[in-house]
Amino acid sequence: MRQEAGATPLRVKNLTIVRQNRKAPSDLMGIHIADVGHFFIRGQAMMPVLPKSPQPVNVAGIHITDIESAINYWREKSPSPDGYSLARETRALAEVYATMVFWHETLADEFSFPKTAYAAWLAWYESTPDTPCIAICSTSQGDATCKGCGRSFEEVQHWTEMRPAEKRQTWRRITQQNSAWRFNKYAERAAERNAAAQTGDGGEVV
Repeated sequence: MRQEAGATPLRVKNLTIVRQNRKAPSDLMGIHIADVGHFFIRGQAMMPVLPKSPQPVNVAGIHITDIESAINYWREKSPSPDGYSLARETRALAEVYATMVFWHETLADEFSFPKTAYAAWLAWYESTPDTPCIAICSTSQGDATCKGCGRSFEEVQHWTEMRPAEKRQTWRRITQQNSAWRFNKYAERAAERNAAAQTGDGGEVV
């Protein structure tokens, strides 16, 4: 694993963080970090130590804003019965979120994401629109980047094969760029397609 000069690898159970000679806390806001299996490094999601594979795997980080959205999703779906205890899914996500906040990280490695937290995040993900397509596909006319949705030609071609974390990474990029037609001149059409997709009437678009 590559480390920066002077960096000290810190391990708490399955949690690995590389920081400048800082000790990992044993407890954070009442949440035991030893229960969180995760991997962060200097603001980027990195691969956990895994057996070598002949096929390289693209690592997509799960952004902290997505985790926050997932927490809010579960707080509404399974509200606290007494005002202070949390549902299992909410707590699992909150553990990851609190750890990321403490270490000032924004991306979490999808492959070492705690099992319960990932399942909870995936449930939220499935409640969001899958594809940014608005049926104006300029990549079919030779554009490297689609004017309609903002995805690259490769992303459009391989969208159905991409993992949820990869799709969310693309969604975040095109939303921040805010230059594709779905965010301006065809925003109304994008909203209609998003609504149709959530009700199951969106058709087979990628």
